[in-house]
This record gives sequence, structure tokens and C-alpha cells, in this order.
Amino acid sequence: MKKLLLVGAVVVAGAVVATPKYASSRFEQQMQDVIAQLNAAPGYKVTILSNEQGWFSAKTQLALAVDLAQLPQFANDPIAADLPQLQTDVTLDTKFGPLLFDENGLFGLYSSSAAIAAEPLRKYLTWDAEQPLYKLVVTSSLTNSLQVHDEITAANFSDDTGRLTFKFSGYEGDGSWSGKTLHYAGNIDSLTSEGEFDAAIKDIKIELTADTDLAGALAGDLYASSTTFTAGSFTSDYFNAAKLLIKAANTIDSKNDTSSIQARYELAEAHYQDININNMMLSMDINNIDNGFLRDFQQLIEDGYRAGQDTEAVQMQMASLIEQKLPELLKKSPQLNFELGAEVPEGKLSAKLDSSIADITQQVTAQQLTDKFFWLQHLKAHLNANADKGMATFISNVVLKEQLAYSPQFAQMSADEQKQMLDSQSGVVLDQLIQTGMLQEKDGKLVLEAAIEQGQTTLNGNPIPL
Repeated sequence: MKKLLLVGAVVVAGAVVATPKYASSRFEQQMQDVIAQLNAAPGYKVTILSNEQGWFSAKTQLALAVDLAQLPQFANDPIAADLPQLQTDVTLDTKFGPLLFDENGLFGLYSSSAAIAAEPLRKYLTWDAEQPLYKLVVTSSLTNSLQVHDEITAANFSDDTGRLTFKFSGYEGDGSWSGKTLHYAGNIDSLTSEGEFDAAIKDIKIELTADTDLAGALAGDLYASSTTFTAGSFTSDYFNAAKLLIKAANTIDSKNDTSSIQARYELAEAHYQDININNMMLSMDINNIDNGFLRDFQQLIEDGYRAGQDTEAVQMQMASLIEQKLPELLKKSPQLNFELGAEVPEGKLSAKLDSSIADITQQVTAQQLTDKFFWLQHLKAHLNANADKGMATFISNVVLKEQLAYSPQFAQMSADEQKQMLDSQSGVVLDQLIQTGMLQEKDGKLVLEAAIEQGQTTLNGNPIPL
């Protein structure tokens, strides 16, 4: 029995002594991979200044530079072009396992913490003198899954005049990355402005999921993902809102080698002057996008900006690529769908549009792409919209009020007189639309139904010549 305990103790001790070397090698390889991928991306530059390796720990000094004007998403932004290059030093303090005693876990291969002091930004922001602006802790488990925790400290910004101040409550996020599954969630208590413009956004949350591993994410592979942004409330002197949701997601169909993109916007309540709108919703789906096109499009952008080409040259190449790849895009039967909904005290509105390019099986010529009859033969679209008469009157009143905004006679009327005039004019407009067949009246609702299919167009069941 004593011999077995002795053997066990030797094995455990051997693991404790030997594991840090493997963990060190694993950390070094992952760090080099991340740096290589960042340096390959437009606008980023990471340099290792020093790397002190010990058996149980390491200390690495990095220099990070970001040129916003070189990032593809800011290519056409004149503000980004005027901003100086962002530069900062980053210190990585790493502990090697198996014993970590870390906030993300007791055991693991390694735990690496980064602190970005961002001292140059103190010219513009104020925050706790004892705190770095950003902190990140990444812990790799014994099975190579990752745990992530990051923080941005609370900070304030005041403009040069001192008449406007922004206050940021701080940010905290936690995530896990196991195999090809990423989950991450972060939150901000509040973001406020004070002074010339008083406003506040509160209870901000972000959630992210992705079906990819670290290598795939760094390489820019196509993968399924979902990002959700929510805010509990927005208040200001002019506009108030509650329960905002923005969600973007994409899915991959490996069998057909296509992607689909979904976007959804929701707002539970909105109040502006005397207008109250509830349960607003807008969703958009783009389905059956050819992945070959997406890969080529992504590569074109990366190659163009990496080679230092100007925006105009990249845009010309993008237009050429779209023209070249459009036949393949169309053969996958892409779809574009919209849905809209809203409520006001006077009634509800809902609308839905489904559209697709269908039945393209042969190679498409350049001449066909410029022929409107080709598009009519292959375009399928169905629109169904309906609104309570009170909602239709409300929408018409808003439009008419905007048109009459500069009328001296309208401006001299009282609020009751203005409303009476708008209601009267809206009634005339809506009656005319019903009489001409643009709208139908069904069960107290105004309805619009339109369709295009096989070259035939109908409006409310009546054919329309094209």
C-alpha cells in the first residue's frame, strides 16, 4: 500500500513538474498564431518587444498598433482617416499549470492576463489612476478549452468647451471557447451624457455565439454565429425608448455551400413629443448566398487593402467580381425577405415581403442581366400589408404634417385645428387609394396585396401590365 501511495505521489509530482513545459509550448504556439493572423489583417501591427520564459511563468511585452483608416469597415470614413494611429504596449503575465489558482479555474494549462494601460488616452479620458483601461484574462483548461474574462474600467470624457460630459460605467464580459463552440456575454450598466444634451442608455448587454475554433476565426473562415445587443432603456430631453433589441445571425448550409443572414430589430416602447409607438419590429433575411462568392469577396477586400490599394480601386474590383459571380449567385436561388410591425393607440400595422430569384438552371449571359424581362421571368415576390384604419390615418397624418411644416397658415392653427385638418385630409387620401384599387378595405383594415410571379404582376388580385 505504501508503495502504491509512493508511486502515486511520484506520478502527481511528475505531472506538476512536467506539465508547465507543455503548457509553455502550447501558449507560445497560440500566441504566435494570433500575432501572425493579426499582422496579416489590414490596419493591425503587433510586435514582440520581449518574452521572458520561466518554468512556471512567463512575461511578454507586446507593442500593438491599430490604424483605423486601414480597416476595411472604415475605408470610406473621413473621420477615421484624420485620426492618429492608435499605439499602446501590452504586458502578458502568464502562469503555467496544472495548478493555476486563477479566477477562471483552479486547474489548467495556462492563464494569461493582459493589462492595457492606454496612458496616451488620458489626454481625452479620465479614469482611476491606479487602473489600466482594459484587462483581459484567458485561461486554457487541461482539455484546451478557453475561459475568457475581460473588463473596461469606468471612464469619463469632456469636450474642450466643458459643456458636454460623457460617463461610461465600465464593462465586464465572460466567455468560453470549447472546440468549435464559442459563448460570450458582456454588460454595461450605463452610458450617459450631461450638459448641453442630457441622455442615458442603461442596462446594455451583448451576447455572442459562434460555431468555430480559434484557428478558423483568425483565418476568417465562414461559420455560423449570432450576436444580440439589448438595452433596457434610453432617455433624453426629446426621445425616450425602452427594451431595444438588435440581433444579427448567419447560418451555413454545408450541403449547398450557401449562407443565410438574419437581422432583427425590436423596440417595445418609443415616445417622441406627442407620438407613442409600441412593439416595433423589423426583420430582414437574406438566404441562399453562394459561399464561393463570399470567400472571393472577402479575399478581394483583404488583398486590396493589404496591397495598399485606394478605396476606388477596391470598389472597382468589387463591382467586377459581382458581375463575374452573379450567375452563380442567381443559380443558388437567393431570397430576400422583410417583415415589419408596429402599434400606436389608434391601431396596428403589419407587413411581410417574400422575394426570391428562382428557376435559373442554365448559364446566365451578360445580355440577360440587362434584360428586364429576364428578371421578371425569374423574380418571385409577394407583399402582404395591412393596417387598422386608425393606424393608416396616423401614418397619413405624419406625412401630411411634414409636408405642411413650412405653411404659415398651418403654423397659425391650434393643435386641435391642425389635427382636425389632418384627419380630414387623410380621410380623403385614403378614400382615393381605396377607389383606385391601391388599397382594399377588409374587416375594418386597409389591406395591400401585391405579387410578381412568372412575369405576371398583380395588385390586390388585379393584373397590372408592365
